[in-house]
Amino acid sequence: MPVCGMLNAFLLGHTPSKPWTKCRIACQGQAAPPSSGRAKSSKGFGTPSKHRFAKPGVTGKAKQQSRSPSRKQTGQQEVADLAALRQQKATSAAKQARGISGLQRAVAIRGLDALPQPFADAAKAIMAISTEANSKRGRGRGAKQSSIHALLQAYKASFTAALEAEHTEEWQLAEERLSTWPEQRLKEEGLALFGLSASPDGSLYKDSIIRFWGPRPHGLPYHSLSQGDIVLISQTKPGDDALEGVVMDYSSQWVRVAVPQAVAGHLQGQPWRLDQYANTTAHERCMSAVHKFTDPASAAASEVSQAFQRLLLGAGPGLPLKAAAQQPPGWLGGVNSSQAAAIKAALTQTLTLWQGPPGTGKTSTLLHFLRLAALVLPKGEGGQIIASAASNVAVDGLVAGLLKQGVNVVSPAVQGATLEALIAGHPAGRAAALLQQRAYKMKGKEGMALRQRITRLEEQATDEILGAAQVIAATCVGAGDSRLTGRTFKLCALDEASQATEPASLIPLLCNCEAAVLVGDPCQLPPTVISTQAAEAGLGVSMMERLQAAGIEVQLLKTQYRMHPALAAWPSAAFYGSQLLSHPTPADRQPPKGFQWPNWECPVAFIDCTGPEQRASLSPGSTAGTSYQNDPEAQLVAHAIQQLLTGRHAMQPSDIGVITPYSGQVRKIKTFLEQGSTSRTQPDVKSVDGFQGQEREVIIFSAVRSNAQGRIGFLADVRRLNVALTRARRGFIVIGSKSTLMTNPTWRSWLRWAGYRDVTTNS
Repeated sequence: MPVCGMLNAFLLGHTPSKPWTKCRIACQGQAAPPSSGRAKSSKGFGTPSKHRFAKPGVTGKAKQQSRSPSRKQTGQQEVADLAALRQQKATSAAKQARGISGLQRAVAIRGLDALPQPFADAAKAIMAISTEANSKRGRGRGAKQSSIHALLQAYKASFTAALEAEHTEEWQLAEERLSTWPEQRLKEEGLALFGLSASPDGSLYKDSIIRFWGPRPHGLPYHSLSQGDIVLISQTKPGDDALEGVVMDYSSQWVRVAVPQAVAGHLQGQPWRLDQYANTTAHERCMSAVHKFTDPASAAASEVSQAFQRLLLGAGPGLPLKAAAQQPPGWLGGVNSSQAAAIKAALTQTLTLWQGPPGTGKTSTLLHFLRLAALVLPKGEGGQIIASAASNVAVDGLVAGLLKQGVNVVSPAVQGATLEALIAGHPAGRAAALLQQRAYKMKGKEGMALRQRITRLEEQATDEILGAAQVIAATCVGAGDSRLTGRTFKLCALDEASQATEPASLIPLLCNCEAAVLVGDPCQLPPTVISTQAAEAGLGVSMMERLQAAGIEVQLLKTQYRMHPALAAWPSAAFYGSQLLSHPTPADRQPPKGFQWPNWECPVAFIDCTGPEQRASLSPGSTAGTSYQNDPEAQLVAHAIQQLLTGRHAMQPSDIGVITPYSGQVRKIKTFLEQGSTSRTQPDVKSVDGFQGQEREVIIFSAVRSNAQGRIGFLADVRRLNVALTRARRGFIVIGSKSTLMTNPTWRSWLRWAGYRDVTTNS
C-alpha cells in the first residue's frame, strides 16, 4: 500500500497554454490590460469540431560609501524609495476615498477602480454578494438581491463579449497564418509539420486515432504542438477540405491525432501536413462556465451554485479538515513557516489564495497539501479532489510530484497515466478494444449494435476509474470534459491561477466544488490575451488578481530557495514589499568563475551597450511580420557564453539560459552561437515566457531596444521583468542600452540599484 493510502490520481483533458511577449501590465497598484499578440489554441479531449470556419542625491562621505555597496551599502535607499512610493499610492487612494462610505470606499482603497470598468463592476458585484451572503436580517434585502442580479448580468455581458472578441481574433490570426506565412516561418516557429506518414492506431469512443510520423531515422523536427491542440490535416496547403483533429500525445518520432471515425479511412500513406489551428472547445467551455456562474435560475435552484458563490467570497463553511490542522504530529514536516501557514489556511477556509514568489516552492507546497487532503478526505466519490492548472506543463508537474509521493498517478510522460491509458488497461476497456477490431469489418445493423456495445463498455470503464480516483488532474479547459459532469468534489486546487483567465478558472471551480485553493503569483506572467478589446473588458486580469484586489487575504510564501541573496534583493523590494527571505547563503550560490563579475559579492552585471536596434524580418526573404534585433548585443551575449563555457571552471550549456523579449533577437543570438561553436549543444535562447517556471545557474538577458526616443516596447512589462530577473541561481547578466532603459521608471529603479552595488560596466 502506498503511503498515500491507496490514493489514485489521473489526468483528464490536456490543453496547452502558450504565453506571449506582447503584454503590458503595471504590476504595482493597478492592472492594465495586455496588448495583442498571438495565442496558441487549447482544447481538452473530445470529438473535434466539424466546422473549421465557425467564427467565433548623495554627497561627501555618503557618496563615497555608495560606491562600495557590497560592503557598506546594499540598496537600502532604493528599498526605502520603493516603500515610500507604495505608501504614497496608498495615501492617495485613501484621500480619494474620503467622503465615500461603505462599499465605494472599500473599492477605492483596494484599487478596483483602476481596473477596466466592466471588470470593476464585476468585482463590486462579488463584494456586494459578500455583503448579502453574510447578512442574515435587515431591510432592503429585495433591493440588494436586485442589485446583485444586475451586477452579475454586467459580469456576464462583459466576459461573454470579451470571450467572443478573443475567439474572433484567434480565428483571424490562424487564418492569416495559414494564408500568408511561408512554409519556412511555420517550420521555424513549430506551428506546422510537413511530409508525414499516417496509419490507423486504434480508437477512443467515437474517434479514431491516427499516428503521424516523420521521416526515419530523423523523426519529427521542432514543433510546438501539445496534447489537446487542434490541428488541420491536409496533404498540401489547408483549404476548405482540410480535416480537423485533436493531438492526443506525441514523442520525438510521432504524433497521435484523434479524428472522427467517418474520415479516418482517408488518412493513410503520405505525405501529410499538420497545422496548428484556432480552438473552439476552449472558447465554448469558457462561455459555458460564465453562463453557469451568472445564471440566476441555476443559482436559485442549485445548492452547489450557491455554495460556489460563498466559496468565491470566503463566506461559506470551511473544509471538514480542521481536526487535521490541529494535529501536532509531523504532517507538516519538511515545510517552512510560511508554507505551513498556507497549508493550515487551506485546511480551514473555503477559499484560500497562495502567492508564491519565484523560488518559494509553491508547487511543492501544493503537492504537500494535496497529499494531506487526500489522506484526510473520504475515499472515492464524495471526497475527490480536482487538481487543475492553466497549462499542460504545470499539470504534468503536479502529476509527477504526486508520483514521487507514492501516489498512483497517470501522466503523458509516464505511459499508462492518462484516463485513456487506464481505460485500455481496464477489463471493460480491453473488451471494447477487442470488439473494436471486429467492428471495423462489420456494417449495417450488426455493426451498429457492436459499436454501441463498445461505447457502453468504454463508458463503464470510465465511470469505474473516475469513481475510484481520489485526485483528478486536468488543465482548466480539460476540467470541462463531459465525463466530469455531475461529479462532486470536496476541493479544487488551481495552480498557475494568476496565468488563467477568469472564465478558464471558472471551469474547474464549477465542478461542484465545496472549497478551493488558488495558487499563483500576480507579479509574474498574466493570462494570455491576444485581443485588445478582450483585454479592455478585463479578460487579462486573472480571478486570483481580482479576488486579491477585492480584499481577500493572501498567504504569501516568504522563503526563496533558488537565488543568491543578492539576486533576490531588488525583486523582493520592488514586487513583494521586501518580505522575501533567502534560504541560500552567498557560499551556497557562489558566482561562476569563468565570467569577470564587476563585484564578486553580488553576481549581477549590467553591460551598457550603445549599439543600435534594427528591424528584423521574422522570415528570411519575407516582409510578413517584423521584430527587433541588436547585433552588438547578440555578439556580447555570445562572448559572455564563450567565457562561461571555456577554461578550468567551464559550465555546461544546460546551465546557461538566454532571455530576450524579441523573436528577431532570439534568431540572431542563435546564429552567432552556431557560428562560434562546433558543439551540437547550445544554451537555451527563449523569450521571457519560455522561461516561466524554469531556472538556470546563469541567465543572460538581452534588452535589444536602443534608440534616441527612449522607446522600450515589451521591456515596459514589469511582470516579465520580474520573471527574467528571478530565473538565475548564481549569476545574472543584463546587456542593454542604459540611456534607453533609464526612460522607464522600473528599469531606472533597477539600474540605480545596480549602481549602488557597483555591478555596471561598459561594453
